[in-house]
Amino acid sequence: RLPLRFPREWPAAFKSAPLKRLLNKSMLNGVRCRAVPPPTAAEHAAAAGVVLEPLHSFSNAERVAAASGWAVVKGFWVFELADAPPSASFVAVRHWWN
Repeated sequence: RLPLRFPREWPAAFKSAPLKRLLNKSMLNGVRCRAVPPPTAAEHAAAAGVVLEPLHSFSNAERVAAASGWAVVKGFWVFELADAPPSASFVAVRHWWN
């Protein structure tokens, strides 16, 4: 199992060469980066009844959009490798959300 975590030293981690390389010079071609807060109770309620499957962000986002009318946001989760030195090694996982 790969130990991943939210990037340490946030938002200063954006200045680290490994993260800059991942965001700007890879397939990501990062334009906007932001930390997204967890859903509120009202947002949870709006999606109540939608069947969600673990690790299926694409179909989950489409189901929630169909039920709630929310737009689907397509992007990446960016994690830091937890057992590497701070701001030294990152990984991106394609992810959709609403």
